[in-house]
Amino acid sequence: MLELHRQVMDQEEKVALAESKCSQLESELADLKSDLEAAQSERDTQKMAYEEQIKSLDTQIAELKGKFADVDDRLDAEYDSGLALCYKCIMFVLKTEYPELNMNKLEASIQEYMVEQGQGDKNQEEVPLSGEQEKDTEDQNLDIGQGLGPAPSKFVGPSLPEIADPLSVEAIEPPTHDL
Repeated sequence: MLELHRQVMDQEEKVALAESKCSQLESELADLKSDLEAAQSERDTQKMAYEEQIKSLDTQIAELKGKFADVDDRLDAEYDSGLALCYKCIMFVLKTEYPELNMNKLEASIQEYMVEQGQGDKNQEEVPLSGEQEKDTEDQNLDIGQGLGPAPSKFVGPSLPEIADPLSVEAIEPPTHDL
């Protein structure tokens, strides 16, 4: 009986050890479940934060595209304005230097060229040159290119130096004027 009693005690000890181990494993399992839930919650929080960041970046991209379009439109307008000023200057010089030119025909030729190049639709507005241009030009009978010689030079002084590299500013020396 003593032997039986020792076996029962050994068995009870093993059961207690197994119950302790089972309790320890259940505790570890509960900790793992808690860690998993915390990780999932953190993941969900990060996911929501990332989605908000994506929405914010999408909004910023849309704003930047709008600003880019505004800048692009402004640059186009400045380019067109510069082009119109160049046109105005050239037409003024031609009218001043060659009063015999038929300016209406010249303007019509330029407009026709611009339409052929696909740029006429972009900027159809005419650039007013001066009050003189608005005068009737019917008395100017010469067509473009007729009766023209070289343009008279109003520059008096030494000739301009040849520039090896037009982008190099150091290559240009200012002309000296002897008075």
